[in-house]
Amino acid sequence: MLALWLPGPAQTANQTTQDHATVTAKFTPEQLREDFQIARRALEEGHSGIYRYTPKPQLDRTFDAAARALDHPMDAYEFARVLAPAVAAIKCGHTGISLPEALRKEINTHVPLLPLNVKVISKRAYVFRDLSSAEHRLAGMEIRSINNQPAAKIIATMLAAASGDGDVETSRQARISGLRFGVLLFTLIGAPSPYDVVVYNAKTKREEKAHLDGVEIPKLQETAKAAYPQDEDPTRAGELHYIDDGRISVMKINGFGGYVDAEKKKNLKTFYQ
Repeated sequence: MLALWLPGPAQTANQTTQDHATVTAKFTPEQLREDFQIARRALEEGHSGIYRYTPKPQLDRTFDAAARALDHPMDAYEFARVLAPAVAAIKCGHTGISLPEALRKEINTHVPLLPLNVKVISKRAYVFRDLSSAEHRLAGMEIRSINNQPAAKIIATMLAAASGDGDVETSRQARISGLRFGVLLFTLIGAPSPYDVVVYNAKTKREEKAHLDGVEIPKLQETAKAAYPQDEDPTRAGELHYIDDGRISVMKINGFGGYVDAEKKKNLKTFYQ
């Protein structure tokens, strides 16, 4: 039903089907508990550092509570909302869950999502890029609520389900930011389009309301690229230039892999040499 990914070259998955009609159907509590136990056993047997940050008694209580919550029929989304926080309690940035491929594909192509690029800072949500209109008037404002749900509650739910190493909050806040905030709003919070958003305008010191229709991810990406080309990820894995009449070299590495030339012939290993 859901894919479970762990650190290392191998991936463990228990996916009964990729068919959308099946993954959005309701599963019985017995089916849910069976999948849950498979995931739990995979973690307990295959994760080399499962108790590094969370002691076994505490993690056992977390998993036991999640198992007890599987007492009624659920679809894949609802199951993920139970399983994700339990897995995140391991506090490993390379361990998490993923929705079935069919649902991921639909979300990435057809589902209308919150048309805002959001930055979560100090557990508060701010509109970094307003992609809802050409005026971009919401940019810079703090989100107070979405569809009558307080932003603080939304953020707490997202952070509880976000994978991250140890107790580093900034990495988790970064992982729920950007357009992913809108994805999690739909998948984890269960808030569909349209969106009634309450924001705080620091200039006027007043709250404002905005009614936003959801927009599909490809359209959001197209709008963002046209309006904010400076936000695009670097196309090259590394760069090198000289300053101070050549006395100082500046090397910038943009990722762990890829190429540094347009022809894609020089990789980072060659670049370092």
